[in-house]
Amino acid sequence: MWLFQVDRVAAVISPVMAEGFLTGCAVMVIVSQLPSVFGSGAKTSKDLFGTPLVIIATAVSHFLQLDTKHNVKVVGNITSGYSVKLVTQRPADRNRDDVKHSRKLYAQWLQSDGPRMCRFYLDETNYNIWCSRNFGRAAKGQPAVHTTTTTKGANLNIMACMSANGVIHWTAVDRVHWAVFDDFLSDVSACVESEEPNTEAVFIFDGAPAHARAEQAALANSMHSIKHLPACSPFFNPIEEVFSKFKSHVKAYLSERPDLVLATPQGMTKKEHRRSLLLDAARHSMQQIQCVDCAAFDRHNFSFVPAALREDDL
Repeated sequence: MWLFQVDRVAAVISPVMAEGFLTGCAVMVIVSQLPSVFGSGAKTSKDLFGTPLVIIATAVSHFLQLDTKHNVKVVGNITSGYSVKLVTQRPADRNRDDVKHSRKLYAQWLQSDGPRMCRFYLDETNYNIWCSRNFGRAAKGQPAVHTTTTTKGANLNIMACMSANGVIHWTAVDRVHWAVFDDFLSDVSACVESEEPNTEAVFIFDGAPAHARAEQAALANSMHSIKHLPACSPFFNPIEEVFSKFKSHVKAYLSERPDLVLATPQGMTKKEHRRSLLLDAARHSMQQIQCVDCAAFDRHNFSFVPAALREDDL
């Protein structure tokens, strides 16, 4: 690790050289004033960061006395805020004109009628016994290995409904199809009518195949209605954030109990034992979803309204 300081420039660099070229480098540059390079006019950090990054990178490269071409790229990338991240998959047609227009219409509804109605979001997710993430240490060049069985086992499907007041209802099923979803929607409607009679409620969900016949569901009150989300718009569905937190707790629950995962009690089949364990994980994890979480997720939903009204890419 080498440390260079010129005027008020501090640069820390750890290079890995291969065949005379810089192939790996971690650089942190802190610039507050460089009068010797940029002239007396650059008095503040704001003035300096208004300077093209290539010029700043070239100056730092000069101070480090390393290959200019490669340092411009490295320092430029870092000062631009680029870093290695987990790749997120997104549909290629998520920003088609018709999709953006449907988002605009939904945003208009959410802005005008949404606040006066009780909004309930429904969806489903699934997981299996090996959904926990494991990390381990191993010798250089060797993988960190954790021995498991050859199959991941059957998935457990969770169907849930949430509002800004919390998780209203959830259930576990072996398979999700339109009849199962319609029954769940009817149960949710009955639950809402029982808790808040004669409330104008709207049940919102995406266009998954299992939701295709939701209009056939028996709602408990004529004041209850359904609404489909725009295509490719998970950011308008706060229950996605509920499931994200839910799965995080499921993974933690299972990773803390590795012996239970592998050991099947006497008198139970492996399938029965694993389903029981997955249900225990679901019960524990759903209890971690607080009302304050759901309220925050619902507020976050509204933060995408301005961009949708402008028909921006999302």
